[in-house]
Amino acid sequence: MAADSDDDNTSRERARQTFEGLRTAMLEAAAAFNHDATVVSRLLAALDGEPNITALAAAYPISQERVRLASALENYETYRRDARIELWRVMLSEGCSIGEIGRIFGLSRQLVSRQLKDSQQD
Repeated sequence: MAADSDDDNTSRERARQTFEGLRTAMLEAAAAFNHDATVVSRLLAALDGEPNITALAAAYPISQERVRLASALENYETYRRDARIELWRVMLSEGCSIGEIGRIFGLSRQLVSRQLKDSQQD
């Protein structure tokens, strides 16, 4: 029984660390969206009064902004997937079946099983 308790604690700790990473990734993605919302607000104002939108757009680092946002979203998605899988592992250690996990998350048991299996190969 002690080994089961240790496994459960280890699973919970991994899940906790992953969810902390997810929270950080969410805050970073939110900051990226907030920044982009500010930029869009400026663009909206410029559309009303700026005589040369082409020059304005050429002066703005659009490519860098796109890469920054894509990176933040990719990081978020990676942590979201990892957090979900770690949560599933905790649920499994508590005796939850893969079918029950699928029902709770609105996924098929086959998808849950495949993602758990794929995560072990990473």
